[in-house]
Amino acid sequence: MLAGGTKVQSPIDIPQRLPAVPEGPADRELLQRFIRHQDEAAFAALVKRHGPMVLRVCLRVLGQAQEAEDAFQATFLILVRKAGAITRPDLLANWLYGVAARTALKARTRAVRRAQLERTASLVPRHPQNEDDRAVLLAHLDEELEQLPYKYRAPLVLCYLDGLTNQEAARRLGLPAGSISYRLARGREILRHRLGCRGMAPAAFAFLLSDQLALGELSQGLSNQTVQTAMGLARGGTLATVATPAVRQLVEGMLLSTRRRNLAVLLLLAMALLGLLAVGAPMAGFWPLSSSEANTPKPCH
Repeated sequence: MLAGGTKVQSPIDIPQRLPAVPEGPADRELLQRFIRHQDEAAFAALVKRHGPMVLRVCLRVLGQAQEAEDAFQATFLILVRKAGAITRPDLLANWLYGVAARTALKARTRAVRRAQLERTASLVPRHPQNEDDRAVLLAHLDEELEQLPYKYRAPLVLCYLDGLTNQEAARRLGLPAGSISYRLARGREILRHRLGCRGMAPAAFAFLLSDQLALGELSQGLSNQTVQTAMGLARGGTLATVATPAVRQLVEGMLLSTRRRNLAVLLLLAMALLGLLAVGAPMAGFWPLSSSEANTPKPCH
C-alpha cells in the first residue's frame, strides 16, 4: 500500500491494460516505405502507432507538457536521420523507447543547467524529493529500464509500454511464447533489484508496473506537426529551417552523443586488441561474462 492508500498488485498478476498497437502493415514495411520513397503516410502510421508510448516516456521524465512535446518531436526527427541504420525494424518500439528516454533525460539536464545559470528560483525544476511518489518512481523506472540488457528490455517495452500480449511480443521478437514469459519475469526481477538499490520497496515496484502509465494523450495537432516537421527534414530541409530551436538543440545533442559514444567504443576495442597483441596472452578483463554471471544482479553499492 502506497501513500494515499493506493492498492498495489503482485507483479505476477499485472494486467496489460495499455491499448494494443494499431493493426496494419508491420513496422519493417512502414519503415522501408519511408526510407525508399519518403512515404508520408507510412511515417504518419509509425507516429500514430508508437507516438503515445514515446509521449508517455517524455512526460514521465520531464513532467512539463511543452518540454515533453519538444523531446517527442526530437525523438521522431532522430528516427528520420537514423532510419536506415536500424538493424531490427520489427523492434522499432524498443528503439524508439531508448531514444525517447535518453532525449528526455538530456532535456531535463539542460533545463536544470539553464535554471542554475538564470538563478531564478521560480524557474528551478522541482527536485524529485518534492515531487509526488508516483512521478519519482516513474522517473527511476525509465532510467533503469533504459539500462537493462536488450534481451530483457525489449519484451518489457513491447508488453508493458506498447500494449502487446505475450504472444504478439513473441512473434515480433521471433521467440517462443515461453521465452517471452521467462524474459519478462527475469527483466522484472532485475528491475526490482535495481530499484531496490535506489531505496524503493517491492510494493512500489509492483505499483510501477500495475499503473497504466498514461500521463497524457497524443493530440492530433502534435502528431500532425511532428509528421510535417519530419517530412520537411526527410525531403532536404535542415534542422534550422524545420525545427524549433529547442527541438534542434536536442536532436543535434543526441546525434553528437551517439557519434562520441561510437568513437569511444571503437577506441576501447582498438586498445583492447593492441593490449592482447602486446602481451601475447588473453587478458581476463576483456573476456565477456558467462550467461549466468551476466544475468545475476550486482550487489547494491
